[in-house]
Amino acid sequence: MKFLPSLARTIKRFASYIDEQKEATFDSEVNDQLEISWVNGEKVLNVCTANYSFGSLYKTFRRAFRAAGLKNENFSKVLILGNGAGGAAYLLRSEYGFDGVIHGVELDEKIIEISGEYFPYGYEATDRIFNEDGYDFVLRTEEERYDLVVFDIYKDLEIPEKFQDRKFVEELQRIMKKHGLLIFNKVVRSRKTKQEAADLEQIMPRVFTHFEKRYFGNITENRMFVCRK
Repeated sequence: MKFLPSLARTIKRFASYIDEQKEATFDSEVNDQLEISWVNGEKVLNVCTANYSFGSLYKTFRRAFRAAGLKNENFSKVLILGNGAGGAAYLLRSEYGFDGVIHGVELDEKIIEISGEYFPYGYEATDRIFNEDGYDFVLRTEEERYDLVVFDIYKDLEIPEKFQDRKFVEELQRIMKKHGLLIFNKVVRSRKTKQEAADLEQIMPRVFTHFEKRYFGNITENRMFVCRK
């Protein structure tokens, strides 16, 4: 009977206000295991130690976009590095009325595969999803230029080192339009990641004409670096 799966989801959704309810798990070559869960009535994509799409990350980007003043911006083309299940793209479409082009880059093929089924609103918010390493994508980009670049590439709760050196920051600046905006999500939870954040705070003002940092406290600390070309 078709209504039984729907009923089960409804029960899980209401039960998730008391405790997290798992909907499905998937093996991934990139992230080991992916989990679709209900948390406080919302469906989210998690790995074992981090929220990857929607959930707390969605709320953090909502606050970051508001703090960055996106309501006052006029974008035509957006790049999301670390697209996940499309949370940032969906936020731009649903709350900012953005009707331009959104390109997403996502290394994990399994995330792309399951997002179409479990998060169609996020999947459909992205015009084109590139299944490749974000570093390679940025370096190979020649003619495309973006008004807004959102960076959210993680392995669990850490950014791979190659995305945090000056060369990559300069490449990000290169593929942005004049006066384009970069919003770079950096999670700080250890001495190592704190030092990485401090290094980025030295690099970015030397590459961009404008730099500011925003703090968003959760279980871990999110620092959003907002840079203007």
